[in-house]
Amino acid sequence: MTEIAAIKISPKNRQVLQRLKLVLSLELRRCIGIAVCDDLPVRDKLAAYLQAEFGYPPSIKKAAGLVSLRLNMRHPDPVAQIGHWLGQHPAVKNAGTLPAFQILGIENLMREQPALQWTFLSNLREIERNLPNLEANLLLWVTRPWLRSIQDSAPEFWNWRTAIFEFEGEPKPATTFETPSNTISSATASQKKTAPQVNPTLNKNPVPSLPPAKQKSAVETVINLPTDAEIEEELSSFILDDFTADLEPAKTETSQETEVKQTSEPAIQISATSHPPDFDLKSAFTTLKQQSPEISELVELIVATTTQEIAAGALNHSYSPISTLQEIEQLYQQTPSNNALASAYQILGDNYRFRIERGQISPEYLIIAIRAYEQMLEYLEPHSPQSPDILNDIANLYWMLSRYIANPEQKLPYLDLAIHCYNAALMNIQAAENAQSYALIQNNLGAVYGDIARYRHPAQNLQQSVLSYQEALRYRRPDPENPEATTTKQYAATLNNIGTAYWNLAQHQQPLGNLKQSISAYNEALRYYHPEKQPLDFGMLQNNLGTAYWNLAQYENPQENLPQAIKAYEIALTYRTPENNAAGCAATQNNLATAYWHLASQTKANPKEYSQFLKKSITAYEIALAIAAELTKGNQPTRLTFDIFAAHNNLGLAHYQLATHPQTELQKPQKTQHLETALHHHLQALQGWQNQPDFYKTALNFVIQTIRASYTETGISGQNLALSKLPPNLLPEILPKL
Repeated sequence: MTEIAAIKISPKNRQVLQRLKLVLSLELRRCIGIAVCDDLPVRDKLAAYLQAEFGYPPSIKKAAGLVSLRLNMRHPDPVAQIGHWLGQHPAVKNAGTLPAFQILGIENLMREQPALQWTFLSNLREIERNLPNLEANLLLWVTRPWLRSIQDSAPEFWNWRTAIFEFEGEPKPATTFETPSNTISSATASQKKTAPQVNPTLNKNPVPSLPPAKQKSAVETVINLPTDAEIEEELSSFILDDFTADLEPAKTETSQETEVKQTSEPAIQISATSHPPDFDLKSAFTTLKQQSPEISELVELIVATTTQEIAAGALNHSYSPISTLQEIEQLYQQTPSNNALASAYQILGDNYRFRIERGQISPEYLIIAIRAYEQMLEYLEPHSPQSPDILNDIANLYWMLSRYIANPEQKLPYLDLAIHCYNAALMNIQAAENAQSYALIQNNLGAVYGDIARYRHPAQNLQQSVLSYQEALRYRRPDPENPEATTTKQYAATLNNIGTAYWNLAQHQQPLGNLKQSISAYNEALRYYHPEKQPLDFGMLQNNLGTAYWNLAQYENPQENLPQAIKAYEIALTYRTPENNAAGCAATQNNLATAYWHLASQTKANPKEYSQFLKKSITAYEIALAIAAELTKGNQPTRLTFDIFAAHNNLGLAHYQLATHPQTELQKPQKTQHLETALHHHLQALQGWQNQPDFYKTALNFVIQTIRASYTETGISGQNLALSKLPPNLLPEILPKL
């Protein structure tokens, strides 16, 4: 080990290097390794050490040798490059034992156009088809952003990897939170820079908006989960079980609403000229259509949408994209400069993004904006400071496009493209010099990883989401002197996001640790929201906190954690009222009812407390259902984030338990009334779940249970009264079971 010590390799890197040397010495066939190091000088020393010891031709007989190649930037295909080298050295190929190849310089792709970066990833995805041509071993040296890009955008290559060797270096990986007590504040206290000027409000907005490209920092996605989408739906869709006191989640797909920055009009001068009345759109732009399939698609989409706008009388006469297409056509017919073409495509992309920002969102507009910005990137200088922001914008547009697709298999490619663009943006930006944009992109990256986790590898993608949010927090810090500062709001918004990511991760692994991290993050975020100035945000965070405590109570200390959940829900309801947020109020009332029901189950030995908590549960369920009934009226009902039929079912169970507790002080008429009410709500659930067999069976069992209790409490007359409440079509199904 004297050679290693001489080049000052850290103890951890020595261990990793020893593992890598062992793999090389074994001469495995088609071994694919990935070596990860962010510190390029350290990487170069490690690669040079391997070359010195294993370089081809080998100085010792136990290894076939190692060839070092730098990635070809014109044709970034490692397998093809290895084949080319072997073609130039036929004696090596005929010797029977091939050397291993280490590929360096992949980080230089960050200076190239995104199309070339994507070509590299596409070549990696072809690894299985190319394996017969790869008789040798392969070692890729990459930085961590490229590692994430390969993992997300080249899963075929990732699945064929043999080993990953992670070396230390600067910058180091994102700091992880070690204990709940210092989850947020101490992890970020010494590392914050100023954050971008964005609107970090946490209220739901079904129509995200995009900022102008001229802004230094681009879109910031702010997750409003779990309150208005995920945790509320998870919690409120549970069915209470009278016998085990467990919660069974309804299998409904949750949705995620994301807010982005709203901005004013950009300072861009756009030509107001329009095409002449006899201009033939379908036969125009011949030169443009001949440039590339992507440009041809862009032109066809613009022509089609403009034609529809003309037919509908909805054409914007202050600006027509046709005029910009005419200008681009003229540029191609001349000898255009890259700057002129980049500016023209930017004007085109900006126009459609402004439409999207104003709520005119359609898949066609999203694709046009994406294609225009992608063409803009083709003509930007490799080191243009605009590249990261444009890549971030393209990623956000891909994310929005994914929301228009219901099929996860069709949705995921757009989310993967968003991840790729975010990572490409990160590879084109220096965190220390551009802390605002870097933190913004990391925050957005965390949001999209959270979206992907709904459909693929949830634990793995949620871990990536947490890491991205942690990295964003490293470059954000609150302003203690000004709670209204944008930087403070951004910091708090990211804390909410990471709290939600931890909550979701807890549903898949290490629930105790992740739920405590979630609670710590929510508590820290609450420090930066003023309840009187930001009542909806404050109420939303309190609801999130309550649900995290409720979830934690399912694993430990329910007598302590359930009261904490109830306290948070009750505070939330102070600021989430039927007047200012009816849907949020209904969801929180539903959550409060469920928490009270669980607290009652902890106090069965104390009839007075048991009865008191059940009555509070009943009251909260009734309020939730009353608000929900108002919201679902009319031709355009408000979308609820909880299952009202699960609420009916749970309310029925609470009435049933209140009537049948052996030590209750209720009189027979009161018991009869509670059982009649329980039957009514179970029937409501039964009717609503007719197309969900598992839930339907659950509700049917509760109906039978309630009818039997009516017989036990009030005899045959009570049973007959209960049977008279049933729809006739249910009698043949229920009578044999009584």
